[in-house]
Amino acid sequence: MIPTWITSSDGAVYINDLTRYVKSTILVPPAGQNPLTTPAAAGAAIPTFSAPVVFEGGEDGVTEIYSLMGAHQAGVAADVQARLEVEIKDSSYRRFYMNRPILANHVFGTNLNPFFLSESIFLESQQVLNLQFYNRSVAGQSVYRMAMEARKLQASALAQDNVTRRIAEMRRRKTFLTPAWLTSRAAIQIPAGGTVPAFFDVPRDYFFYIFEIMASTITTGVAGDTQEVISWEAFDAKTQRPLQDLRRPVTLNTGAGNAQFPFILPTPLLVEPRTTIQINFNNLVTDQPTEVFFTFAGVSSFQASENPWADVLPDQPARSLPTMGAP
Repeated sequence: MIPTWITSSDGAVYINDLTRYVKSTILVPPAGQNPLTTPAAAGAAIPTFSAPVVFEGGEDGVTEIYSLMGAHQAGVAADVQARLEVEIKDSSYRRFYMNRPILANHVFGTNLNPFFLSESIFLESQQVLNLQFYNRSVAGQSVYRMAMEARKLQASALAQDNVTRRIAEMRRRKTFLTPAWLTSRAAIQIPAGGTVPAFFDVPRDYFFYIFEIMASTITTGVAGDTQEVISWEAFDAKTQRPLQDLRRPVTLNTGAGNAQFPFILPTPLLVEPRTTIQINFNNLVTDQPTEVFFTFAGVSSFQASENPWADVLPDQPARSLPTMGAP
């Protein structure tokens, strides 16, 4: 971090001259893609995907992204808002930040409540992120706006030793650590009053640290518990021990949130590569089936056969409040 104030040898306090070159900034897509329009799905199992959306780091320095914001345009059908999904790819490292498309409402917060990343995204000058949106609703087109909050270290600041050390540290760290989202391997639909298992597969190339839990549901039912809608039981990926007390199910509004207000774990849960989390979902609505969108968010720690920086790890424990922010 670049300190705002510096103290001279005689005890005088001055504003750090570098703050002129380390600035808060907002990244947006190119003209014509904000808002982004994605036509309605051709069928329930045939989503329509958008043109690729590019977020580019600045030409005059390096960029560190720390939060994501998005909004559905007024008039977009509620079913469209509840089903729009997104997939993010780092084109430089050729890494996807999620195991498959994730609900947009579990990735982007709002301007009042952004989704603060547990691990920031570092972009070199003109490095890009590619986003693809998927409209899975037949109710109409999606019109969606998005932006990313960031800090930009401009070229004039790069000549300073403390800035170049900071950038070198980030380059080393981002080789192994990225933000990540994990959802179920397949869509989850629970029959009226029923129970189904769902499986969340961590890929083979990284350890996954879970920092937040998010979930949402879609149902037309009116009988049963339409406030909580579902309850769920999670099991440890290695030992299969229940992760809640006495195997009592956790309800939707007590154990999960959304991108605006995610449920934050007091200590991140580590899941090893090539392991699977099982969650049993119970439908508390008794007259109609319920669709469930369930997402874990956190940090992926990629592995290498030779790692000269073996001590590069996510912060422990998880933060109860966002620590990413403007410089």
